[in-house]
Amino acid sequence: GSLRIDDKLITAERLDAHFLDYPVRIKIEPQLTPNRTLAVISVDGQIDGDDFARLGVPQASLASGTTTYQANAIVATGGGGNFLLRVESDLEGLILDWPEPLRKSAEGRSLLVYLELLPESLMDLMIEYEPSVSAALRLTHESGEAWQILTGMVTTDGGATLPDEPGLVVRGYLPRADLGEWLSLSDSDDGEPEVELHTMLREVDVSIGRGQAVGFEFGALGLNMRRSAEEWLLVVTGEAIEGTMEIPYRLNESTVTADMQRLWLTEKISVEDGGNLHPVDPRNIPGADITVADFKLTDMRLGKAIASARRSIGGIVVEHLEFETQSLKGKGNASWLYLENGEETQLDLVLESNDLSAALEDLNMMRSMRGKKGNVSLQVYWPGAPNDDFLAVVSGNISMDFRNGELRDLEPGAGKLLGLLSITALPRRLALDFSDVFASGLSFDRLSGDYVLRDGDAFTNNLTLDGPTAKAVLVGRSGLATRDYDQTAVVSASIGNTLPVAGALAGGPAVGAAVWLLSKMFQKPLDDLSQGYYRITGSWDDPLIEPVKAESEVADASVSESG
Repeated sequence: GSLRIDDKLITAERLDAHFLDYPVRIKIEPQLTPNRTLAVISVDGQIDGDDFARLGVPQASLASGTTTYQANAIVATGGGGNFLLRVESDLEGLILDWPEPLRKSAEGRSLLVYLELLPESLMDLMIEYEPSVSAALRLTHESGEAWQILTGMVTTDGGATLPDEPGLVVRGYLPRADLGEWLSLSDSDDGEPEVELHTMLREVDVSIGRGQAVGFEFGALGLNMRRSAEEWLLVVTGEAIEGTMEIPYRLNESTVTADMQRLWLTEKISVEDGGNLHPVDPRNIPGADITVADFKLTDMRLGKAIASARRSIGGIVVEHLEFETQSLKGKGNASWLYLENGEETQLDLVLESNDLSAALEDLNMMRSMRGKKGNVSLQVYWPGAPNDDFLAVVSGNISMDFRNGELRDLEPGAGKLLGLLSITALPRRLALDFSDVFASGLSFDRLSGDYVLRDGDAFTNNLTLDGPTAKAVLVGRSGLATRDYDQTAVVSASIGNTLPVAGALAGGPAVGAAVWLLSKMFQKPLDDLSQGYYRITGSWDDPLIEPVKAESEVADASVSESG
């Protein structure tokens, strides 16, 4: 285009050029002041997400789309004065997948940037980002080096000003914040330079209306984070979490240390609330040594807890896990890894209790069982993350051994471990059949058994109850995902009495085989009147328990197999 220069006056009606691979239109107008002659340069152009990296914007890979901007620069053509630049954009069409409150969709959101170049290699930068994010920064640089923040303030209340002390201060209120998203910014794995937050950030002091981390909701939070020589010192307060953390500047090279008075992981982030928008990647979870005085997980009270987790190539490995209440102790290990076939979670855990009734209360399980002591050992794994829907695909083994207790049919199908123990529903059936013996419940000296878990089903062939009035053995399947039963039990009275056996149930070959197996385990003939056989089907919430005539079922099974 045409450019007119008249002494110190510069004029251009329209210049066409390219900036960041996009065409721009430039207009230059002279402006006279008592002390200086200025050139006012107006630029209309556009920019896309890929250009953010070329401009040195951190986490540029999280920007996409294209938007337009208008820029006005003021230059002193006669010497003296500072270079001034004002950039304005509605950011429509640009997507920023940054943490809140910076994240935006393609819809418009106003951005104003003011820049002034100062003597001695200094630059002042003011940013206003709708609706209320405000930043005031002073930067410096050496020749050939990138600009660095010397001092500054970022607030969510508007009106940021330059602090007197060096370093960046962040203050304000966030309606929602995912702490994991922010911490992951310092641990980039996409090839772009990592953000060295500790070189510029001095303090963060914010209130959060709704805090989120590692897939859980924490409600209202207060956060104060200050830098020290080698790590961040974080103090967090809230209803669901309270304590202190030492967070290394480089999460991929060191370990987080946490001393928590309270940690309640009780509320999962729902899909409706964005729980699936930014799923947790186990490869981004830092190693940690954690001590918690009061730990809750979903609806379980686990008391004092200790965990040591380390990063591995594929994710996170919990090398040691321990928790303890007054009635329950748990020890084990776990992992959450990306393998060749995708994510996999593994858990090995041993639970021991000296007060079984209280322990089951802590675990929110099986109030229909009472007992003095017991233990459960499990080694399980499943494809995917450690979330609530793993029961449909879980595999592994579970063993249990309870002593000196009683079963009462108070809560049919009350979930969790009770789903494995359909035997807890037997007292109701037995009370009908033999009320003077079993009406008050089914006492046991020992209740034990082993389960093999395969793709969401649990199979047992030896769940055994030994008691002063009866012995019971159960075999069959419990559907962990479908929450149903397909089992057969035999109950043998040990008091010299007989159990009534009602008419035959058309259960088919499977029932007959189970009855035959149970009779062999008891080493008694099928027509022994001290024994009763029962078919258990239906849902956990409403199990159907029906008496089975043993000889008929075995005969039916034999005919079916021979046919």
